Amino acid sequence: MSHIYSTKNPGSQYTEKPVFIQTRNYDIFGILHIPDTSSSRDKVVVILLTGASIPRTHRNRMWVILARQLAESGFFSFRFDYRGLGESTGLFEDVSIDKVLSQDLLHIINFLTNLINPGKIILVGECFGARTALSMVNLIKFHGLVFLAAPTINNTERVTHQAGRKDITHYINKLKWQRWGTFLNTERIKRNFIFFIKRIHNKWAGINTNLLISESFSNQLSTLVKKGIPSLMIYGTRDEFYENMKLFLQKIDSEKLKNAEFYEIQGEKAHGLVVDVGVQESIIAKILDWIVSRY
Repeated sequence: MSHIYSTKNPGSQYTEKPVFIQTRNYDIFGILHIPDTSSSRDKVVVILLTGASIPRTHRNRMWVILARQLAESGFFSFRFDYRGLGESTGLFEDVSIDKVLSQDLLHIINFLTNLINPGKIILVGECFGARTALSMVNLIKFHGLVFLAAPTINNTERVTHQAGRKDITHYINKLKWQRWGTFLNTERIKRNFIFFIKRIHNKWAGINTNLLISESFSNQLSTLVKKGIPSLMIYGTRDEFYENMKLFLQKIDSEKLKNAEFYEIQGEKAHGLVVDVGVQESIIAKILDWIVSRY
């Protein structure tokens, strides 16, 4: 059983409905944006998945703006809090790139399917949310995927990958916006020492961290491409996994990638706790244009 309430902003072409989706152990809270009948498109629903960082990495109401613009363009859109976060109940624990919240997303898709009976389902995910969305490729049918700065590795490879990025240039850039005292923290000293040792090991073992791709990510992305599901992959050239993703796609036959678009944001990060508002606005515009032009 789920509870739905309704609200409509004066002059808007959509209605917003707060929703609680009840599962066996917790409730998922979300906002459903319903377009006016005059502007709706054959019941296409777009589900927005955030990253899992606290504070949120899509700050400045990024998903709110996108959800409303999608509704104004005739699409149903749904944004939500993961279990144990925001207004959702339950516990946000034992969650990582290795253990994405596929079950939460399945509950949402089933709920929206029963409520709306959409002709098409589009998934839009950022970082952890991108990996959660991608995990659906072997579980349920969907018709499009947008992922923003998706990690190409799992937690087991994370230290190895990060060590490859934490050179002297990295720490100099950090000092541009952090105080020296933050580096004297005991936990940071321990962590940076681990990175230092791992970096030496990577160099000794000849490990190119830009080539690291987890088996699960490789298999899921390969399935996505094989099925011909339209996809938009957005990375900033300063994002942690930009090089990994770019090099991985270069290994795939271009003919197989005819339904996939790799969109680069030069000199910027597309994801992170410090992302320029202008970059966020350009990402929203790109996602909206990509969805509107295809569906």
